[in-house]
Amino acid sequence: MKPWFSWIRWINPIYYSFEALFINELDGLRVDCAPPQLFPLQGGGPQGCAITGAEPGANSLLGQAWGNQALEFYKSHVWRNFGIVIALWLFCLFICIIVIERLPAAGSNKAVLLYKRGGGGKFIRASNQNGNGPKDEEEGAVQAQPNEKQAGKTDSDKAKEQVHAANT
Repeated sequence: MKPWFSWIRWINPIYYSFEALFINELDGLRVDCAPPQLFPLQGGGPQGCAITGAEPGANSLLGQAWGNQALEFYKSHVWRNFGIVIALWLFCLFICIIVIERLPAAGSNKAVLLYKRGGGGKFIRASNQNGNGPKDEEEGAVQAQPNEKQAGKTDSDKAKEQVHAANT
């Protein structure tokens, strides 16, 4: 990466997430050094692990010590990084909300007015003032729909009454 682009990592949530997850995995890990990492290779004296973060003369390495020295990842940064990721998410969400509110809908422009202020057109307002405006169907005259039953008696009701009268 070019040096003038190194600032990008500070606004990248993946950097903070990776550091938090990686150091969390290394916490409590103990790695035993094998012969390529043991120095001196031939047993002439005490051997020590030749990996960054290992204690002098030790044959094993703590994962957290390696993360601290080799990568500069620290266990104390886990919750800080979590907070930074949440803050970056909220910032991006806020920017998205602003942009979505300011952009017009697809196929529309600022000349299109979807909802009129004051409600209804001038004809509806005038008819409401004159008292002949559109009414609710429940307030109007009783008009049955073609598929509704009339309020009076039907032919079958009359036939049932005649049968009942004949039986009594």
